[in-house]
Amino acid sequence: MAGLERRRRHACSTYDYDAARISRLIAIFKLLRPLFPRPYLCLFDSLALFEFLAGYDCFPHLVFGVVADPFEAHCWLQAGTAVLNDDLERTGRYRPILRV
Repeated sequence: MAGLERRRRHACSTYDYDAARISRLIAIFKLLRPLFPRPYLCLFDSLALFEFLAGYDCFPHLVFGVVADPFEAHCWLQAGTAVLNDDLERTGRYRPILRV
């Protein structure tokens, strides 16, 4: 994925989280998302949004989390402590195990 590769190259630079800018970009992504009619899948939607944001030089983290009993896995995008494509109530149930 081009966005992950570009993020790796910029890993040493300071990531400035501009909440207003990223909020506008996410709103645009949500308007465009119905053009690709596919049921919601957390990994697919997170990677698609990541690539979209990477096109605007925004590189959030992809976070994977799990619940042990009963086992569940989930992923979402996060910039600092801000969850970008899910809500805190849902992601708060998961224990983060990997941050890319």
